[in-house]
Amino acid sequence: MNLKKMTRDELEKMSHLDIAYNIIKNEKKTYKTVDLLKEVCKLLNYEDNAFENLIGEFYTSLNLDKRFILIDGAWDLTEKHSVKIV
Repeated sequence: MNLKKMTRDELEKMSHLDIAYNIIKNEKKTYKTVDLLKEVCKLLNYEDNAFENLIGEFYTSLNLDKRFILIDGAWDLTEKHSVKIV
């Protein structure tokens, strides 16, 4: 899904986590929490104070969503990593 071609109305219907998922999937790189939320806010044309109000909830949501994995301080998609069960 190309987020840059979507209208703001279409983006606003998506959750912040769905937008973050598509950012990581399309860009094929990892993101620190702050940088990932900045990308989400930029796409949604949020003002700076929105970022400050969202950062805590966004970080918690990333931790709870099984689509994301935190490796060395950067978020990536779980589907790109194999997990060994010992």
